[in-house]
Amino acid sequence: MAFLEWLQPIYVGGHWVPEMIEFAGGRDVFGTARTPSFRVTMDEVTAAAPDVVLLAPCGYTAEQAGEEFRGMKLPDGWHDIPAVRNGQVYALEANSYFSRPGPRLMTGLEILAKVLHPRVKVSREAEASIRPLQIKAHAAQA
Repeated sequence: MAFLEWLQPIYVGGHWVPEMIEFAGGRDVFGTARTPSFRVTMDEVTAAAPDVVLLAPCGYTAEQAGEEFRGMKLPDGWHDIPAVRNGQVYALEANSYFSRPGPRLMTGLEILAKVLHPRVKVSREAEASIRPLQIKAHAAQA
């Protein structure tokens, strides 16, 4: 899984986000628990071939994250990574569920669990917060 907490330039989730991913049963291909976010290139994301890509820029709603992503130029091979091929790219609201320490991180954990394990039962709030993105048409335009 790749958790992108900023898109232009790309930063991957740091601090507690990799730990949340692990608690939900996933593996972060970039981040390490209790270390700061850091910058990567889109080519590095493509080369990592994540099975899930989460877009959660700090300060953005899920809709804003999706809009910004759709405006990005994607590298060759983007549509070949497992997450894109299998429809596992999601836009999420970072401020409420991932970027700020507090009790709503538990809802963020539910969101991660639902993305990774679709049959798991989660709260209505978590379920409603997951925004799958249609990427294939976008990737072909890049």
